[in-house]
Amino acid sequence: MITDNIAKHNSSISKSMQNIFSDREASIYRIMEYQVGLRDELGESTFGIENNRIWKLGILALLISESASNSLEFDVSNSVSLELLKLFTEVHIDIGEGVQYRNNRPTLWALHGPAQAINVGDGLHAMARLALVNSTSASSKENLYERLKFLENSSLLLCEGIHEELSSLEKIDFFVNDYFIMVQKKIASLFECAFQLALCGTDILRQHATIITSLAQNIAYASQITSDINSIWPASNTLDHNSLDLLNKKKTFPIVMAFSESDVSQKRELANLFYQRVISEEDVEKITDLLTSLDIKNKSQKYINEYFDLIIDGFSQLGLSLSVESDLLAFIKYICLDPQ
Repeated sequence: MITDNIAKHNSSISKSMQNIFSDREASIYRIMEYQVGLRDELGESTFGIENNRIWKLGILALLISESASNSLEFDVSNSVSLELLKLFTEVHIDIGEGVQYRNNRPTLWALHGPAQAINVGDGLHAMARLALVNSTSASSKENLYERLKFLENSSLLLCEGIHEELSSLEKIDFFVNDYFIMVQKKIASLFECAFQLALCGTDILRQHATIITSLAQNIAYASQITSDINSIWPASNTLDHNSLDLLNKKKTFPIVMAFSESDVSQKRELANLFYQRVISEEDVEKITDLLTSLDIKNKSQKYINEYFDLIIDGFSQLGLSLSVESDLLAFIKYICLDPQ
């Protein structure tokens, strides 16, 4: 659920995104603006981007700051930096996986070609760093080195996670534990960075780093498994990258779990379909039917529910209780439980 306060934070991040590009005249920044959502396919400016894009990482960082009463750190530059880093990774993932649509729009490389997209993606990484460096917040200046270190550690882990996911495409022996290690690096690193930037300079971060790492991982597990379920059993018909997961032979959680929990004959049937040189649309239907017969969707959902309970417990250990009416609880549910 998107509450009024969450919508306010989303709008604040969107406006800050507009501001960091407004004074830059080179044409590369117009292409960056397309990736951010500030322009359409024709290069025309778009307004009200807060209505069609939810800045999940950025909002999470602001809500964590609020819950910790870390008023000095209500700095939207943290949120902008996180979101630009995520956009950087999306550009490269789209190129590597041949994704032509994301968020119901053509991807950057599909519009401008791989070479331009690679350059623009690297530019977004630089802009993510500059968002922190150019912050006018006094407290941000004091902790600038530490913030940059958090951001770059997250960036490097992201690259490791993407590498492991790409490598898994060629592996037959990719198990549930391998899946979680990949998610830790590719997804949890961003959530952990959101906590680190939001709580930078506080006792909570200094005293509970291990709990924060675990909490970020559990959020990542729940949200990624939800996304993986939606890639096979979509809640709605969209021209999104998720629809390509089976065609691209990605080791999503339902696939990994099916190989882990099925008997020998079921494994053989799934392998014959999944490890073909080329998977057709007809094969996708057969794989989906097989997963459904194995009750993989419900079994995967049980993992999500278990991780969500651990998330609630983790916030309690940090002293950031999630009351029923809290915006943070509403947004954690949105991240972890809603197929987007």
